[in-house]
Amino acid sequence: MAKLVVKTVQARDLKSADSNGLSDPYVIVRFNDKKAKSKVVKRSLNPLWSEQFVFDAPGGAPSGKVSFTVMDWDRVGSDDFLGEFSIALGDGGVEAGKPKEAWYKLDGPPAEKVTGEVHAIVQWVAAGHGGDVPTLQPKLVAEGSGQLFVGVIEARNVAAKDASGTSDPLCKVHFNGQRYKTKQVMKTLSPVWHDEFYFEVPKAALGGAVLVEMFDWNLLGANDPMGAVSVPLGDMPDGGELDRWLPLVPQKKEKVAGELRLRLAYLSAAKAQMNARIADENYDALLRIVLAQDVVLISVLCDVYQSNEVAHVVVSIFEANNQAHRVLNQLLFREIKRTEQETTLFRTDSMATKSTRNYMKLIATTYLRDTLGPLIAEVLAAPAGSFEVDPSKVDAAAGGGGGGAAGAH
Repeated sequence: MAKLVVKTVQARDLKSADSNGLSDPYVIVRFNDKKAKSKVVKRSLNPLWSEQFVFDAPGGAPSGKVSFTVMDWDRVGSDDFLGEFSIALGDGGVEAGKPKEAWYKLDGPPAEKVTGEVHAIVQWVAAGHGGDVPTLQPKLVAEGSGQLFVGVIEARNVAAKDASGTSDPLCKVHFNGQRYKTKQVMKTLSPVWHDEFYFEVPKAALGGAVLVEMFDWNLLGANDPMGAVSVPLGDMPDGGELDRWLPLVPQKKEKVAGELRLRLAYLSAAKAQMNARIADENYDALLRIVLAQDVVLISVLCDVYQSNEVAHVVVSIFEANNQAHRVLNQLLFREIKRTEQETTLFRTDSMATKSTRNYMKLIATTYLRDTLGPLIAEVLAAPAGSFEVDPSKVDAAAGGGGGGAAGAH
């Protein structure tokens, strides 16, 4: 069977959907009656996904279209629409065996005020190619955009601003017109924050600097300045990280003392793409090792790292390749073999039980979404009182003759 290979590379200049001026974007890709979803990139208007999806494609020639919808993930409530576009596959839109790569402008209803573009690649792989699916490599690079990470970690020996001989320090972090604030730490001269912030870096801001100001928080009146540090973006290695203690210096004439510890990292779009390309080039080889017939590597990995996170990743990888049962059988077999007392079998939270639990969650989520999703959407869209989930109340309303309509259930 023919295959449609789709790669969502990145986006730029997306609409801000959150109160912090950023978004948490992800992409839903649809082809025929199938869909796939990218990972969520937190706090970004220029997200890098670099994810590839493969769809079965009936017919020997490209036909139909592949659709992309960009959404903003929300922890509470429904996700926000950020835009959509589609790529026509037939009538010369995509030639079999030749990748089509472009930046596509997002569209949507006028009320949504959609902005931005998505970088995507599609390729049609005709049947009879031995099942080989190419790893699509982007050739278009976004100019002068990137992301800046600033971690405000801790400070030591700062100036005492209160009568108690201590201070209530907080920091304000500035870059390119964007500003964030840490929490205040009460009554200390050595505050610890471990607060993290992300900034978009447009081309015009490449010569800028990060400014971190420290203040003593006051319940009444203005906060007292305690000094500041500034780090030029040019001092940060592209793709690297700095972890430094920096002396606080006065902004005006305030009394300052002590040092501030910052963790800083800058990643340009070009560097991110290069990292993604290197990962793509090694992905297939690593996947072949991971999916080896005897599953030795995964079994040893699971023995060493007894964590739910590892169990989730392992199950997800094998399920994506229709081999989840293989790894579960191996982990369960090893668990049975090493258990001396049958009464204690599967009583511990072992990797076998962790992996089985993650597998059940993985398949159950899809099942519940497909079976209950349409009904829940219908209930949410209906007027209040139109649905009743208690059958006894439905029967009572139907036989009561009180003039009220019985709810659906």
